Amino acid sequence: MIISDIRLKENIEPAGTDSLTGLNLYYFNYKWGVKRFRGVMAQEVMDLFPEAVYTSGAGWLGVYYEKLGIEMKEIH
Repeated sequence: MIISDIRLKENIEPAGTDSLTGLNLYYFNYKWGVKRFRGVMAQEVMDLFPEAVYTSGAGWLGVYYEKLGIEMKEIH
């Protein structure tokens, strides 16, 4: 499970669509770091695959990527 809440991300850019799920993919970095990643936004996942989203104790949304068959990748 990975925290994937849009409220914790910045510099968000479209990166295409996942061919299996139809979910939008994005390039982004977390507000506390400079590393770039490619992945999904939990708020969008919740609409189509609510079983793949969880809420942390702090109230942030996260995604079980393995339930989607998608891998969040670090972009170099």
